Amino acid sequence: MEKRGVSIFVFTIMFTLIAGAIILVFFFSFGKNLFSFSSELTKTENLLVLEKNLASFALSSNSEKTITFSEDSYIDINCVSGKFELQAEKTVPGERGRTIPSEKILPTEKLIFSPFPIKSSSVQAWTLAWNYPFKIDNLYFVADDKTTFYFPDYSSLATSSPAKYFVDKFDQTKFNVVKGTPPNALQQAVIVYFVNAPPTPTTNQKVVQFIDLGGSNPQVKLWKDSSSMQIPIWGDAMVYAAIFSADYDKFNNCVINGLGNDRIKNMVEIYKDTVPKLGKANNGACAGIDEYRALSGDSGWLDKLANNNPNNKQDAA
Repeated sequence: MEKRGVSIFVFTIMFTLIAGAIILVFFFSFGKNLFSFSSELTKTENLLVLEKNLASFALSSNSEKTITFSEDSYIDINCVSGKFELQAEKTVPGERGRTIPSEKILPTEKLIFSPFPIKSSSVQAWTLAWNYPFKIDNLYFVADDKTTFYFPDYSSLATSSPAKYFVDKFDQTKFNVVKGTPPNALQQAVIVYFVNAPPTPTTNQKVVQFIDLGGSNPQVKLWKDSSSMQIPIWGDAMVYAAIFSADYDKFNNCVINGLGNDRIKNMVEIYKDTVPKLGKANNGACAGIDEYRALSGDSGWLDKLANNNPNNKQDAA
């Protein structure tokens, strides 16, 4: 029943508008949360896609593949406590233009190297067997199409030099490789010198490094706080690890004093355990068993290979 002078129609319209606004806000908020959840799920999915695709060609001694994500992704490869981990974008959009933390992290037991964070819907991945001197593990190299590798002094390399061999082998991959001088304006560039020490240190846009393959102890020179730091290179595959690592702390903490060194020690223990079994075979008459025993003795080469002293390790290898 209507009161005199007041129409219930007005109240109906007002109620409908208020209820509609509430429902609209609810669905807007629900849709926004669903979009945010979907975005977070995609970030985690991309980490798994990268890790599983790398695992799929771990048995190959030299293989390459293109890994595609469901959308443009941000993936950084960090070194934490001596091991590698994959991390998605650290922040995601929040309300009113602000950003909120987004800790999507995937620890991995793989030795993965990438000079810059991945910012693409696909990446090129390459794996090489790491032999030092026997196979230790596989190394994985990853970069998107925004990254270019420059070798300015390539024309100065001797035809039979180890450096020329490494560059030519790298040029056969699908990565962006330029055997010449880089332009002045660079984005995501790794510049590698083999002959002369590089003129400038690392910046956010480019990484400059010097790899010395002369003599019996090859080394890479990387920068830390504008100071050059020399790090030993353990085996041929590690030359590319140095190029792709492009970071002193990552290479030193995750390879020399971290997961890389642990891998060597694990393989040494496996080989040392094998020697006594070889000695028992055929009443100890196996070919080369004396040499194996010399390798595995307390002062043998295998123990030196597992030693933390880089010089002992180089001599043993």
